[in-house]
Amino acid sequence: MLENLNHIIVFITTYFLGTILAIEVLYKGRTSQGKTAWILSLILMPILAVPIYLLFGSRKFSGYVIAHKEGREPLDKLWRNACDKMSNHKVVINELCLYEKISKFFFTSGNKIELINNGQEKYRKLFDDLNAATQSIFIEYYIIRNDEVGQELQEMLIKKAKQGLEVYLICDYIGSFNIKKSFMNKLREAGVKAHYFRTTKFGRRGQINFRNHRKLVIIDSQIIYTGGMNIAESYKTDSWRDAHLRIQGPMGPSLQFTYLLDYQWAKAKTDPLPELDFTKHENNPDTYDALAIASGPADEKETCLLYYLNLINQANSTLDLVSPFFAPDAAIISALISAHLQGVQVRLIIPKRSDNNYLVDLSAHEYARYLARKGINVYFYEKGMIHKKVLIVDQKLVSIGTANLDNRSFRINFEISILVNSKEFAEKNLKTFEEDIKHSVKISGYEDIHKGLRFLAKVSQLFAPLQ
Repeated sequence: MLENLNHIIVFITTYFLGTILAIEVLYKGRTSQGKTAWILSLILMPILAVPIYLLFGSRKFSGYVIAHKEGREPLDKLWRNACDKMSNHKVVINELCLYEKISKFFFTSGNKIELINNGQEKYRKLFDDLNAATQSIFIEYYIIRNDEVGQELQEMLIKKAKQGLEVYLICDYIGSFNIKKSFMNKLREAGVKAHYFRTTKFGRRGQINFRNHRKLVIIDSQIIYTGGMNIAESYKTDSWRDAHLRIQGPMGPSLQFTYLLDYQWAKAKTDPLPELDFTKHENNPDTYDALAIASGPADEKETCLLYYLNLINQANSTLDLVSPFFAPDAAIISALISAHLQGVQVRLIIPKRSDNNYLVDLSAHEYARYLARKGINVYFYEKGMIHKKVLIVDQKLVSIGTANLDNRSFRINFEISILVNSKEFAEKNLKTFEEDIKHSVKISGYEDIHKGLRFLAKVSQLFAPLQ
């Protein structure tokens, strides 16, 4: 009798809490899609949904903001210094001023930017640059694997720390969960200031769903790497297709400052901020106008979503997109269809099979088939895993970075994108895009899909806002 009474109390309490949380979602949810998914789950399945919501349902990464407020004075000083060093290279591009308001940085001229499409080339150049470093190394990755590439990085950082260089490392605690504590401890013992980016610091369990998805390397305050590739052996295979950048130029301070913001959160409270050299950069021939866009759940606005929406809406003639994970919200879908209806040639490439779970792929393919039925040119890449995050607008404006066309990148992950305004750079990316098309199959949207798979895809789409 008493046991049954306890079950009834738990049942009633859980349903009551589920209802209260559903009301909270109604007022504070990010999107109508997300609100619907959470509210239905909390009301219909409170036993499962309530604990999941308490862990993953936080809408803002408030701790990150608080940490920056506590360290505001030194950060403000560093930011003013960074802007001062960049100001001599500031370039005004009237039709692109909105992106500066979105990013809080500004366009600079004189940036040398190299496009890297495979892991073998990236790691060869990266380790050569790391080996040649003479002052400092700052590294931030979502995933570091304890495999051949990860161990090579570990050995290199230990070597440079022993040479007296300032060496810093940040890796996401969830993304790099598989590396052992001994991996990080070995780095620390050698003098490397190595930290996990933990979104649950100080007991903030409701922030566990947030990730630092950035990939950023800064060498001697002069050479910067960013893009789609993490540190793992899998990126070196021929079946992996990606886009990464090697950057030298005056946009560097904006990326250095982005690193500082992340380090401010990751470090222990008593640790000092690293001293970065915002060295002035001279303009060089064969360089580009470029802007850095750092986005994340601590932003006052939905920076990443606004950025992608405006890129799509800006297209007048052509729009070429590649995204390895594709779960767009209603705004992105409407923008793509609107661009097509206005005569823009829209082409989208996503992988036929990604390195994510099968349900995520089913959901992505369902979104893709819907767009194909609306007249958009959609391709499934078949050669392997295409991991690029690329947008090319009107064969002139190119975005490359870490952000996917999905809810995680729009609202949950910390991301970095680089916007380059150059026909020459766009031509290089279009060349690789056309190569990717050759290894892809165009879909009509009317393919015969098994009813069971179509049902699973529809169910998976319901949870896309939660992914």
